[in-house]
Amino acid sequence: MKSLVILFLFGNVLLYSQNNNEISEIDESTQFKTAMDAMTIDSMDNFIKLYPESKLKEKAVEIRDSLALPEKGASYYKFSAYVSKYPNSRYSPSIVEKLPDLLDRDVRFQDSYQSTIAILKHFVTLYPNAPNIKKIKRNLELYYARSLSYKFNIEEYKEFRKLFPESRIYYNKTTKKMAERNDPRESPAATY
Repeated sequence: MKSLVILFLFGNVLLYSQNNNEISEIDESTQFKTAMDAMTIDSMDNFIKLYPESKLKEKAVEIRDSLALPEKGASYYKFSAYVSKYPNSRYSPSIVEKLPDLLDRDVRFQDSYQSTIAILKHFVTLYPNAPNIKKIKRNLELYYARSLSYKFNIEEYKEFRKLFPESRIYYNKTTKKMAERNDPRESPAATY
């Protein structure tokens, strides 16, 4: 008799746990459907956080990644932010390969030396192992030198010397006089 009662209780516990799993799966699929109806990055992120072990998680991650992907003509900063936020996205490796080209494109649209220096420093600090990092560092050095020859700032010069201690670009009184006579962008301080 005791074994029959124990068997009955064990069966009820097993049945109860099975029903809970079915309810959980129904709730999970309802939440996924709700997230799909909303079709936003936040709704997909919420689903992924609520159901990290879900069978539908991969689908939700794929949809979220494609929704978060910047548009084709977006800036370097937007694509870089995407790679930082979603490093495991299936799109991230191809974006990282295209970042140097996006950087070159965006550098041409900068309207001052400071904004050009900022975007180049951003790339150099985030992607120090990029294939063409030497070229980008050289460009950064030249833009720093041009900025200094255009309008000398001692703090910028100190930062320049920290970043490029072995640089052959220098700033002295002769260079300053030549910069005043000529176009500052073509100053000898900006050349080797």
